[in-house]
Amino acid sequence: MERIGIVGVGMTPISSGKKEVFYDASFEAARRTLADARLDQGALDQVVTAGYDLACGRTITNMYTTPAAGGCMKDETRISDDGMFALAQAWMRIGAGFGTTMCLAYGISSEAPMPLISNLMFEPLFHRPFGPYSGNIAALQASAYCAESKAKPEDAALVVVKNLKQGSKNPRSRRVKPVTQKQVEKSPMAAWPLRELDLPSYSDGTVGLILAPEYEAKRISSCPIWIEGIGWSIDSYYLGERNLAELKSLSEAARRAYLMAGIKDPAREIQVFEVAEQSSYYEIMAYEALGLISPGGGAKLIRSGATELSGRIPVNPSGGAISADPVAATGLFRVAEAVLQLQGRAGKVQVQGAKRALASVSSGPAGQASCVVILRKD
Repeated sequence: MERIGIVGVGMTPISSGKKEVFYDASFEAARRTLADARLDQGALDQVVTAGYDLACGRTITNMYTTPAAGGCMKDETRISDDGMFALAQAWMRIGAGFGTTMCLAYGISSEAPMPLISNLMFEPLFHRPFGPYSGNIAALQASAYCAESKAKPEDAALVVVKNLKQGSKNPRSRRVKPVTQKQVEKSPMAAWPLRELDLPSYSDGTVGLILAPEYEAKRISSCPIWIEGIGWSIDSYYLGERNLAELKSLSEAARRAYLMAGIKDPAREIQVFEVAEQSSYYEIMAYEALGLISPGGGAKLIRSGATELSGRIPVNPSGGAISADPVAATGLFRVAEAVLQLQGRAGKVQVQGAKRALASVSSGPAGQASCVVILRKD
């Protein structure tokens, strides 16, 4: 199959509250993306969008966002999940014959009570009445992981300290103040063992990417970033049928992406990892699921400092989801940050000499569905 490249990136500033109507934000992200690729909307063959109607408070939100993204009178597809899954859809459709494509994700968390919204993804008769939501299910997963590993709350706090320190240097992130380990450990308890700072920060933000088949990508950009590998996986819907102490869907998605990209040793062959962490403990678990260290060794890796910006395996140099979590766009933001890293445009959070990057996201309770993308520059 012909290579598919990313030739344009555009992001709106991530905010903690509503700054503009979501379709205006979609227009702005699309405008920035087209400008980055030096194209106008007439060059687009199709538009693929991603977002959650419930979070936006409107039905069929792509009726608003697709025209804003340049999709008037063009083929369009909408994915009701994180934007990285929309990227996978765009990648497949280009492989099937489409040309230059706008992939856009809008994350709006300020217009809806997100814990209540996330409660709606659970089975309605028996599970939903107990009050599960993304936060306390992440806590259930964290406690399960701690029971099977040597991870401790202070290890999770190191993830928060690292990501907020790196996010404070990134103008494209939201939280601007780094914290100490003591501040994390004294922050209010959200759901044991997770404290408020252990969980991602609900945010608003919109991001766009332009993808193109190789013959167009080389014409459009002097530095296209190639999608070298991609994989996705969905685990069981019922929590009781899964071992919450492991990220099975992420591990399987990574296995498929590595196979496609010919990756044998990800810790050595990939220079940047952008992981949309559902909690601080999730990032530690992701180290293992992505094959950066053997099962049970995630805590050892964060303690060693290897995943710092200056470490041998930089993870979330952008600050990750703990710094900013525009739900439904978080994963595509990770891809956008990875693209900027490979193009040498990441600014103060640049990883020097990066030639290959990985971006991943999980959605659903305790990481039920995951997608992994491996990117490379020539």
